[in-house]
Amino acid sequence: MVQVAARTGLPCVVASIMAEGVEPAVHQHLIEHGVAPLMGMSDCLDALGGVAGYQFERCSVASGSCVNLPLLQSVQLDDVVMQNEFESKKMLAKYGLKTPRRWAGAIADAPRTAAKIGFAVVLEILSDKITHKAEVGGVRLNLRDQDSVMGAITKTKGCTCTQRSRCGFPRSAH
Repeated sequence: MVQVAARTGLPCVVASIMAEGVEPAVHQHLIEHGVAPLMGMSDCLDALGGVAGYQFERCSVASGSCVNLPLLQSVQLDDVVMQNEFESKKMLAKYGLKTPRRWAGAIADAPRTAAKIGFAVVLEILSDKITHKAEVGGVRLNLRDQDSVMGAITKTKGCTCTQRSRCGFPRSAH
């Protein structure tokens, strides 16, 4: 984000979901380079709302009238669609954002594909219903060979998952 701010000259922020989500050294680095670290989604949304309100008031005072353009398009809850992590990362990559190497496919292909990707890998269930996969036993870390991948698959089959026939490697550890 520091590079984006420098390249565009636009105000930039980094928003972490949890207040403790940004390391102190990173926090300081962002501030030193003119990027505002926003800590916690609630505070982030409050800050963005304040900026939008300030901009509207500033425009109104300067010109006497102002068109109120929302920062974000209004979304109805019925329109919100949750995607699995693999599909979400594909969408982010389509917009030029770097994402970890990933694969999704049939369980039977997982050990062989993990070997092609390179060990160590992470195995994660794919589900558009479960947001916190680790909480249901759907994430296995630091898998270093095909046997550990197969063992992880066996362990994750017991998790509450709506797509047990698919698994994925969201990132490689190297």
